[in-house]
Amino acid sequence: MPAVSFPAPPPPTPFSPGMPAMAKKTAKKPLGNKPVQKAAKKPVKKSAPVAKSADKPSANKAATPAAVGAAAPTEQAIGHAAGVVWKALHTGGPQTLATLKKLPGASGETALMALGWLAREGKLHFETHGRSIKVSLR
Repeated sequence: MPAVSFPAPPPPTPFSPGMPAMAKKTAKKPLGNKPVQKAAKKPVKKSAPVAKSADKPSANKAATPAAVGAAAPTEQAIGHAAGVVWKALHTGGPQTLATLKKLPGASGETALMALGWLAREGKLHFETHGRSIKVSLR
């Protein structure tokens, strides 16, 4: 009869039976004789949410339609913002996207739509400077 060979058993793993269990972490003891006191949690007061006025969006943040419940900007509003952006670039030269989003006369969202409008018409040139993007007229 021929000899039958069996494959070698796999090496033991840390979780194999017969292997010692791993040591558990223990909590650190405070230094000195004084016991450590945990700070008492203060109850959190919840106030009623304040509704934003639809006619006055905040000056620092661009008002999105979902935030104030208004409709999306119309083509006319985007076209007007495109005029504001073009005039700012014509008079002030190249500017960053962050600066253009803060222009008076257009919210940040509408200003970005206006930049897209002007870019589609081929009127803008974009340059990357580090982490910012400078926009200029062609």
